[in-house]
Amino acid sequence: MFFICYTVVVYVQIGLIGLVEEEWIVTLSSVDPDDVMYLDLVEEGRRLAQELKQQVIFPPVSFLPVA
Repeated sequence: MFFICYTVVVYVQIGLIGLVEEEWIVTLSSVDPDDVMYLDLVEEGRRLAQELKQQVIFPPVSFLPVA
């Protein structure tokens, strides 16, 4: 009897988006609020989510033999 075992390898890429309220920016001691360009939190979140959804690429699944 002969068996072949395989291991499935799947790569996952995770993207993170940091969204903050405008009032939070002034609480940062290392950031000058005048150097920050604030964009609407909800609008940018929706725009970035849509952009990331369009970039989703499903990589090929690799089948590696198990010794």
